[in-house]
Amino acid sequence: MSVMDRVRRRFLGNEFDKLAEAMSMLNRSYYDGPWRMPPAQLAQELKELDSQLLYDLLQQAGWDVVSAAGYGDVGGQAERDRSIRESERLWKYSPVAQQIITTWTSFGVGESIEIKAIDPNAQEVWHEFSTDDRNKWLLSQPGYRSFSNWLLVTGNRFLAVYGSEADGESYVRRIKTSEIQEIVTHPDDDGIVLFYKRVWQDSSGGSRTWYYPDWWAFFYGGLDDEYKDGKTLAEFVLKTNDKRADKIKSNDETGTVVCIINAQYGEWDDGSHWGRPLLAPAGAPWLRAHKQFLESRLAVAKSKMLYARDVTTKGGSRAVDAVRRTLQSSLASSGYLETNPPPTPGSELVHSQAVTIKDLPMRTGAGDADLDHDQFSWIAGLSGGLFPYFLGLDSTRLATAKAMDKTQLMRFSEYRRLLSDSFKTLVRVVLLMRERFDVGTIKVELGTLFESYDAEVSVDSLVEADVESLTTSATQLVKDIVMPAYDAGLFSDESTTKVIAFLLRTILTGFGVGTVSEIVDDEELGLSVGEMLAVGLTTRQEQVTTSGSLSESHVGEPINVTCPICGHSGALHYPGHGPLLVCASDDCGQTFHPGLEFWRGYGSDETRESE
Repeated sequence: MSVMDRVRRRFLGNEFDKLAEAMSMLNRSYYDGPWRMPPAQLAQELKELDSQLLYDLLQQAGWDVVSAAGYGDVGGQAERDRSIRESERLWKYSPVAQQIITTWTSFGVGESIEIKAIDPNAQEVWHEFSTDDRNKWLLSQPGYRSFSNWLLVTGNRFLAVYGSEADGESYVRRIKTSEIQEIVTHPDDDGIVLFYKRVWQDSSGGSRTWYYPDWWAFFYGGLDDEYKDGKTLAEFVLKTNDKRADKIKSNDETGTVVCIINAQYGEWDDGSHWGRPLLAPAGAPWLRAHKQFLESRLAVAKSKMLYARDVTTKGGSRAVDAVRRTLQSSLASSGYLETNPPPTPGSELVHSQAVTIKDLPMRTGAGDADLDHDQFSWIAGLSGGLFPYFLGLDSTRLATAKAMDKTQLMRFSEYRRLLSDSFKTLVRVVLLMRERFDVGTIKVELGTLFESYDAEVSVDSLVEADVESLTTSATQLVKDIVMPAYDAGLFSDESTTKVIAFLLRTILTGFGVGTVSEIVDDEELGLSVGEMLAVGLTTRQEQVTTSGSLSESHVGEPINVTCPICGHSGALHYPGHGPLLVCASDDCGQTFHPGLEFWRGYGSDETRESE
């Protein structure tokens, strides 16, 4: 200890210890996070300079109060920025928060994603874009997971799509959520986004501010059309010196344009275009409280594992000090070998008989640790939209959690549709870029070049598919419903083919996303099923006709139906043989199916003459 330290302790005494403790707590709060109390309210409270109040405020520094926070700017930009920073810290340092985000992402993007434009011509453009190395940072499995993670952490994910004015070829880049400072909406309708204000530092350290158009406003919003007072819509909502990102590198021939796609998770406010982080602000206090609880329990457990004694001496404070000096280490003062190992902090308690220290009853002691942990973990997980099983906090198997499966899987399905819509929008923008700027394309009205601008986004199933059960169910469905309906004429050939093709595709998809497309495309699948169906029907009819005439084993009921083969106005129906009929003419006697489209066409005079 230096001379100055001894002087300070001489004159300040206990106040010096309190000051050192306060500085230690301030240092801890600095690393734990920013102040959670609004600055104005904090300044007002600190004016009293009450020591107990100061102690409480220092304890709360870096932690949220699990109650009404009392922010004056509720729902404003400052609170949203604070929530995003808080969510980012939780994502980096909280194991529970990491589990919440990664679980949502796993159910959202699965093991693989397949994006395919519906129109074959559009698929060629999309395939060129999706296989370009410049876009692999997004259109790959690590890219999909990163997109989902940061969408959940920050509430928004901004994709900037750049298009060449020479040929319409495009590529995509991401813009950090923290760089988007403002969303500019239409003056007459705040539901229409026109621009995103981006503020960032370039590689040279200089600050830049650009306004990026929203993709819908860029293609359909009429930004450069006259709006009011002789100004275009863009000129009306932006200031004179504001820079439009889509105009900076554009020369109307060989330049580059850009627009933004905003993927938004939830709503920060009613009608807001800002998303809401999954972890904050509602869940952050509970996630922090859970982390703090576990740290506190760890400290208690560690202290209980130490060797502890309670030493009592007869005498006053001088006797107590003498015992303490005796128990202390001699290494620091003598410099020789240690003769008495130093006691672990907190493991020795020395007091006189005049002082009695007792522990007060604690209902949340070691015996209540599991119960307290379950309560904190349940609320912490619920704030992130997960039940304890998905947090790894429940030892039961998934099969025992069926009561909660429906609600949980519905939320995951909603999130999956959100991701699907974002990627469908990306496909649409890529196609519109090609249509608008490809000089080799005949100029047509925007949105009319391709038959469809939509896409199919396929993700593997939320739960592990039971292929055996799927196969059994599909087989039973075809046997008991589809084919009897087809025999009765309720299903046409085309409808039956589509139903069976859908069932076949569902079964194959159970083996993994992409299985069907790797084997055969949709058109070939439909034709294959149709051929299988035709072969099956032919085989069934051949079996009926070659096994002998129906009239040889049954008594037929005459009905008034024209034979499509010979034109005889009369047929026989035999019970137990469905809709199959037999021509009543002795010269014909053929079996036919009155519900098939083939037979209906075959019964016409023109068809018979051509045969």
